[in-house]
Amino acid sequence: MAQYIFFIWDGKPNNMVKVCLQSLRFYNKLCTIWFYYLDSSIPEKYKKWNIKFILLENKKWKNRRMCHKIELIKKLIYTLNDNDQLIILDCDILFQNDPFG
Repeated sequence: MAQYIFFIWDGKPNNMVKVCLQSLRFYNKLCTIWFYYLDSSIPEKYKKWNIKFILLENKKWKNRRMCHKIELIKKLIYTLNDNDQLIILDCDILFQNDPFG
């Protein structure tokens, strides 16, 4: 059983995202984090937390954010095995425990 977390952040790097990722990795060092982004400085800024970065297509994202988020999630779901766990989150979270625990 694999554990996955899905984030989208279309802004610039900031402390809120840093605290979110830092607190997640404090409690869960092994889950796969899929992090969709627009700003090219994101991967360099957050690379130390072992994240799979995926660049958003601006044409598909602009003016249809929620629709595109659902499209991306649907695409990912088809790659999962039956017992895998997926959590879809915003980046404004401070983890206080393992989200899968």
